[in-house]
Amino acid sequence: MSVEFAIIGPLFFGLIFSAFESGLMYVKIATVELAMDEVVRQVYTGAVTTSSLSRDQLIDLFCDEIDYLMACDSSNVTLQKVTFSGYGSNTIDTAICRNSDDDPDEEDLPDYSLTGSGQIVFLRFCITTDVSVPGLKNLTFSGANFALQLPETADGRYGITASAVFRNEPFAGIPAGAGAGT
Repeated sequence: MSVEFAIIGPLFFGLIFSAFESGLMYVKIATVELAMDEVVRQVYTGAVTTSSLSRDQLIDLFCDEIDYLMACDSSNVTLQKVTFSGYGSNTIDTAICRNSDDDPDEEDLPDYSLTGSGQIVFLRFCITTDVSVPGLKNLTFSGANFALQLPETADGRYGITASAVFRNEPFAGIPAGAGAGT
């Protein structure tokens, strides 16, 4: 009986912990998407522009929505905000996910500026997070990888990215395209 358990037990517990880890990661992804929706609502209604929120204040607004589930602050969150003149063929760089031990210079961060009334905005957040069950991110069995297939940063953390493209609503008293800092 104990020999069978020694053979089957690790596979069974590996499967159970993998299911737990996958479920938790999908909850984190959904939570990041919901936090992104809340920030987008603040941006397109003009609350961010009229309050002149800085990059760190916007990241704090994002983190307020997810800090109950994962560590979130300006050290492991990257914000990218780009404005466009139209919906035509615009190109966006790949997502930049900061490691929590990185201390980038201000010029290394993606562009950030407040947006104006009626502008088309691309907004992207990237947050890095750890897996809860160590050793499961590279789980292989008979050459098949059963681990989560998320982008991995240099320090072994996973990057979760959420992005949105939207047109700002008309802000009272702010002309189209006249956001501060643009």
